[in-house]
Amino acid sequence: MKRPFKKNKQDNPAFKSPDGDLIQINRGGNKMQFIRDLCRNEKITHVQFRMLVPLVDMSNEGTHEDSELWGKAWMKVETLAKESGCSERAVQNNMPLLEAAGIVKVRRDLTDDGRPKGGRSNVNEYWLPGWNKFGAVDESENGERGAPSGKSERVQPAPETVQSAPETVQPAPEKGAPAAHDSADAPFSKTPPKDTPQAAAASGERGPVGSLDDDRQSKPATEDAKIEPWPDDINVMVDKFLSYYPKGGDRTKIAQALEEIRREGKTEFRDILRGASNYKRENASTDPQWIKNPENFLRNRLWTGFQHDNRRRPEMAMAI
Repeated sequence: MKRPFKKNKQDNPAFKSPDGDLIQINRGGNKMQFIRDLCRNEKITHVQFRMLVPLVDMSNEGTHEDSELWGKAWMKVETLAKESGCSERAVQNNMPLLEAAGIVKVRRDLTDDGRPKGGRSNVNEYWLPGWNKFGAVDESENGERGAPSGKSERVQPAPETVQSAPETVQPAPEKGAPAAHDSADAPFSKTPPKDTPQAAAASGERGPVGSLDDDRQSKPATEDAKIEPWPDDINVMVDKFLSYYPKGGDRTKIAQALEEIRREGKTEFRDILRGASNYKRENASTDPQWIKNPENFLRNRLWTGFQHDNRRRPEMAMAI
C-alpha cells in the first residue's frame, strides 16, 4: 500500500514528543538529516545502522488519528528485519544494545492497533529520542523549525560504543504469509554508503585500498589472497575468511572477532586473508586437531606473523 501523497511537507503539524519537546517531522527534510547523521555515527555498527534507517523513515509525521502515536514507528520484528535487510535474530540481538545506548526506546508486544490493551502480538512501538534534536521547533518563531544544533539541553548525549551482535542472512519470506500491520506502508531498504576514496597520506603512510599509494605497497605473498576491502556484509566477511583458513569453526565467534578487528580501523581485510592463506599453506600436512581455531587465530592477531610465505624453498643442486 502506497503512502498518501502530500502537496506540502510543511503541512505536517508540530507536536510534543514523548519527552516533552516541540518537534515537527518532515519526509525528505529532517528525516534525511537524521539518517545522514546516523551514517556518520562511528559508534554504531552497519547492522545497527540498517535497523535504524527504517525506524527513522517510518516515524509518524503527526498524521495518525491517535496523537499518542505521533513521532513513533511501530512494526513487527519480522517486518523490521525485512525492511533493514537483516535477520530476525540480528534485530532481536541488536535492539537491546541500541536501547542501552539511549538511541531507541521500545514498547514491546502491543496489539495490532499499537495500543497496550487486549491480546498480545509481535507489534513493537519505537521512539527515537534523536527526534528531539532533528525535529526541534522554535516555539518563539511561530512553529518554524530550529537548527538541530540550537535545540534544548534535553538532546541525548553521544552514546557509548555499541557492541554488535553477529548478523545472519535474512531468509526469504514464506509465500502467503500474513502481512504485518505496521507504520510502514511500503518496503524500505537502505544500506550505509561506502567510504569514498581518499588521497594517500603525504607522510608515506598506506592509503586506502585501491588508491595509488596502496598499489605501491607489498602484494600478497600468495596469488590467491587478492586485494579486497572489508565486506559490508558480515556473512560475506566470514565466508571469505573461511575460504582461506585451513579449517572451519564457530561462525558466531568468527564474526565477532572480525567485527572487532574491523571497527579498530587498523587492519586491512586483505592482510587477514594473506595471513590465513599462508598459515594454511604452511600447515597443509598438519593434523586438523593441531590447527588453531579460527576465532583464536583472529583474537590473538596471529595473522601478523604470516604475512610472508615462510615455507622452505628447494635449493638448486650444483651440477658437477
